[in-house]
Amino acid sequence: MRRWFSFKKGQFFIISTILIVAALISIEGYFSGYTEIDPLSTVDVSDQYIFWNVDDQLRETVSNYNCPELTTIAKEYEYFVESELKRGGYDLNIHFTRICPKPTEGYILLITDRTFLNKSFSYS
Repeated sequence: MRRWFSFKKGQFFIISTILIVAALISIEGYFSGYTEIDPLSTVDVSDQYIFWNVDDQLRETVSNYNCPELTTIAKEYEYFVESELKRGGYDLNIHFTRICPKPTEGYILLITDRTFLNKSFSYS
């Protein structure tokens, strides 16, 4: 009788180990979607950061200058930002429909191979 019990004890250990491993693999499979990192979400955030940063700087530029010099400054800002971002692979277009008299109006358009962002603005 004693031999039979020790033989069953080994079987119980092996079966218990298999069940525990199967349970751990199932739990890991269930939670694997929560630990995956999406690298494109970081890129999207970067594109949005650039877009809103250009928008904020444009608003600040318009508010800091008066009309006689604002036309020149706005065109310089447009050229500088568009050329710098083009080097980084971004296609940014700032189009002014009216610079002076204030409010300055237009739109900003950012196009990459991943995103398309646009915004109309009216700053005074």
